[in-house]
Amino acid sequence: MENAMILSSVNAALPSLMKNFSYDEFDKMFQTPTYVTDRAAYYQGARISDKIAVVFNLANGYCRRFLNGVKIYGGDGQGRTKLLAEMSYPMCGGAFWSEATGRQVAESLLTTYIQNQCVILGLPRPSQEQARKVASVMIGETLLVTERIGTQIRSGQAPAITG
Repeated sequence: MENAMILSSVNAALPSLMKNFSYDEFDKMFQTPTYVTDRAAYYQGARISDKIAVVFNLANGYCRRFLNGVKIYGGDGQGRTKLLAEMSYPMCGGAFWSEATGRQVAESLLTTYIQNQCVILGLPRPSQEQARKVASVMIGETLLVTERIGTQIRSGQAPAITG
């Protein structure tokens, strides 16, 4: 997908997923503004590609960052965004956030989704390893495409994307 088309997809898809977002250079993802409670500062971070969007529910606690959940969105074939898979941790039960943990959870969700969709479509169910390879590539693409868009925004080659 060309960069102009990607930017168009971001403008079209992310406002329906996240409100008032901006690109965060450190985390290499689009993020919503933080809301603060007595327990933590909460926000969402998203990475996109031309196939899927991965949205992380994150919290900055006193001394750690937590992953509270992951949602994966894709197109429904008719230009609308559709929730493909999601996972959330129980209150106060989130995992510690790291790039590896976020990727692992997203890959696991997408692996299961791919296997289930093959069954629904009447295709042979791919092995866990086959489905994980596809999921890994797709999740990896979201990081690369999101970084590319962030680089374009920083260099002024693309209009700033805001929700």
